[in-house]
Amino acid sequence: MSSDRASDEIKSRLNIVDVIGGYVRLTRAGREWKGLCPFHTEHTPSFYVSSEKQLWNCHGCHEGGDIFRFVEMVEHTDFRGALEELAGRAGLDLSQGRPPTPAEARRRQQRESILRLNHLAADFYHHVLLHSKAGEQGRSFLDDRGVTAEDRVAFHLGYAPMGTTPDNLVRFLRRRGAEPGEVVVAGTAVITLLDLTRVYLRGFVPEGQIGKVKVGQSARIFLDSSSQKPIYAYVSRIDPQATFTPENTY
Repeated sequence: MSSDRASDEIKSRLNIVDVIGGYVRLTRAGREWKGLCPFHTEHTPSFYVSSEKQLWNCHGCHEGGDIFRFVEMVEHTDFRGALEELAGRAGLDLSQGRPPTPAEARRRQQRESILRLNHLAADFYHHVLLHSKAGEQGRSFLDDRGVTAEDRVAFHLGYAPMGTTPDNLVRFLRRRGAEPGEVVVAGTAVITLLDLTRVYLRGFVPEGQIGKVKVGQSARIFLDSSSQKPIYAYVSRIDPQATFTPENTY
């Protein structure tokens, strides 16, 4: 399938608001949607998305374009990479019988590995929060903020207690078949290297007809209940150069 034909087909299957909404918290602004621009730091939304035109633009940094340009920039890739990423979300097979190139196969294998490990890491910390004695402080922290038990399950919240070492998560992942190299590439081991108390949240991107997948771990780091200013962190090897602030982190 040619790139032009594939891009037209992808645009017919995916709505730009849904795709960008997986990266940016968007709110309705008349006939458009607005949010904080993911490409520069700002506190007042200047990033707009048009469902009618299937285009986006930022009045702050003056970037803009279509769905492919957005994915190129946010995923730090080229047009071909954006095409493959969006084709996967749209359920479109670009090969149509053609065997993948070695580069395509490596990229697909690495992405699948990263997503699988992020799922497992989220499950690990979710179990700690809900069922472990070590998660008691995390449960207390959420109780104080009115986060119900139902919310914790619905949003798959997790907790990394004080004193957690990388070995805990790594052993968990290794028992489930992960190779040491995969753990490092996925960035899941890095999450536990800071000896701080953390409450972890899930990160999602919409995956078209496939469903939703975890892309990393965003966190609210705290040392004790008297901490005045929360510290936020985000770990994702799907987009390792991504920067997230409290304003645009879910």
